[in-house]
Amino acid sequence: NNIVSKINFNILSQCFQAYASLGMNGMKAATRLLNQTLVTPFIEGVITKGRLDGGTRGSCNGLLTIYEMLRNFIENTCMDIVFCANKAMQIQNNNSLQDFDFFLVAIWEPIVKSIQVNLKSIYSPGIANIFHKNYKITHLFIKDIENLFEKNSTGTMEERRALLNQFRNAKITMTFKSKWSLPIYFQLRRREINTLMDSELIKLSFETSEFANVLMDIFNQIWSKQVILSPLTSKFLALHCQIFDKLLKWVNDGIDFMFLKKDNDKNNSDNMP
Repeated sequence: NNIVSKINFNILSQCFQAYASLGMNGMKAATRLLNQTLVTPFIEGVITKGRLDGGTRGSCNGLLTIYEMLRNFIENTCMDIVFCANKAMQIQNNNSLQDFDFFLVAIWEPIVKSIQVNLKSIYSPGIANIFHKNYKITHLFIKDIENLFEKNSTGTMEERRALLNQFRNAKITMTFKSKWSLPIYFQLRRREINTLMDSELIKLSFETSEFANVLMDIFNQIWSKQVILSPLTSKFLALHCQIFDKLLKWVNDGIDFMFLKKDNDKNNSDNMP
């Protein structure tokens, strides 16, 4: 914030126009300069394994703090600079710059690449609860960045929408979203829920009042906000149906056993002298 407060945006605009007049090579040079002087020094101090641990090693308790710091940096330090650079490229009306996204190249790509290198443990599905938390927090962070384009007052509505669409469709953004091992996470949750169900059925009788409560607990866990992830909705729905079929078979087997026991008791009674 101190850096931005000292920036004379009239002078900065003239500098960007000078770089933009050199075409793609000029804007790439401007990107490298911004990266070296502003972006890289910041992210090197924020995106660290120590900060990710948040005081407890392996917990990823500091991920939310990291994302908040990155979001504030982008919003308060970078967005005005980005729109200033984009305006300079528009003034030059250079065809070679039409597909050059200053925000992606100068700011977003270095951030995402640093996360993927220094915070790669956030993608580990080994502990389902931590994986779920990291996934949700990361996607909320991406949504927060999208909101910055919509609410920033520097550019026109058309400019903001264009930048938002470029951000959403960028390869680096899509890669950031696709790093998660969702199939492995689902297998962990399925095993966890099946184990819970089997342990409950061993000690449960469907004749007791607890039967309905146990059923609801199992199904509520499947659809819990701490378990479900939207891309896996269809898989969890299939799991729900599998659990229901298994419970139905358990009930039918229990009913058959009751009738068989009743018939045996009757036969024994009839055979008594």
